[in-house]
Amino acid sequence: MNQLIIVGAGGYAQELLWIVDDINSERQTWEFLGYVDPKSNAKKGHLHYDRPILGYWDDAPRAGQVHFVCGIGSPQARASECADAERRGYLPAVLVHPSVICARHVKIGAGTVIGAGCILAPYAVLGRHCALNLGVTIGHNSQVGDYSVLSPGAQLLGAAKLEERVFLGANATVYQGRRVGAGSVVGANSFLLTNLGPATSVVGVPAKTLSQAGDGGHSSVPRPKDSALIDGVSSE
Repeated sequence: MNQLIIVGAGGYAQELLWIVDDINSERQTWEFLGYVDPKSNAKKGHLHYDRPILGYWDDAPRAGQVHFVCGIGSPQARASECADAERRGYLPAVLVHPSVICARHVKIGAGTVIGAGCILAPYAVLGRHCALNLGVTIGHNSQVGDYSVLSPGAQLLGAAKLEERVFLGANATVYQGRRVGAGSVVGANSFLLTNLGPATSVVGVPAKTLSQAGDGGHSSVPRPKDSALIDGVSSE
């Protein structure tokens, strides 16, 4: 079996272990070694979803043939921590829950994780280190950029495109053929009917702008006052 660690020790990390357990119930594929918490050593030795938190990177098994996936729900944090893990020599794994419905001609990038109940239509393309939570639908010919996070129930209709580090809140929908710029956020239960530039936060039906970066196109998205409208997965 291949050895695996999960980077992160919050709520979303335990959902990734659920995927691992269900994969192993059908075919023994992964030997799970534990969680690595890249920000704090405070949880070292604790159990999280019945498995150990190893601590910080210094406590992790040596890289070489050890694989990793990222259990962090913030696109920006995913980009940083995945780059750090790869720099340390860990190998990105792909996790696909056994219940996922996947058409032919779908491409899935290294490090991407796909939760229970997702549907991937023909010619969908998922980039590196993407996170698809429960029940996400990716329409035909759609593209999901690197490090993007799609919360439970999010949908991309046919030929939609997310650039890198996009966050879709729970049950958010991007209409057919629309494009979402890098670092943007589509809030929970929103329906995006128009193209969206980079580093922009929108919410509502139809989705309207809450905040937007300046002309410099900064990658960090300003947080709205009511972050519950945006959040769909744990940022831990």
